Amino acid sequence: MIIKTLSELQEPDETSLYVTPLGIEGRVRPDDAAAYLQHVISRLELSEQVPETARKSFERLRTLYAYGVLCYDLYTVAGDLARLVTEPRAAPLRRATCRTARRRRARRRITQLVGAT
Repeated sequence: MIIKTLSELQEPDETSLYVTPLGIEGRVRPDDAAAYLQHVISRLELSEQVPETARKSFERLRTLYAYGVLCYDLYTVAGDLARLVTEPRAAPLRRATCRTARRRRARRRITQLVGAT
């Protein structure tokens, strides 16, 4: 690992300076890139029904995304973490839904078998 000074850590990642509202275009000023990227992520809002723990995780992800202007790889990290934040909460619901569907199919099959005799 290359040890950088604080001022080096604060320099924008050149790759991030090519992300604009029109897609990947010519290089933009670092301040404009930072403003645009923060504007993009600030438009995302959570429902009031989302638990506080998920809200805190979401805010951490938004902050991480905003720092992508300093390190382009942070966009990938934010995307990966977003899946970790959302999928564990959805997994119990998916399991319950699958379990319910299996029970319904089993009941239908039993009904068909009983009705056939």
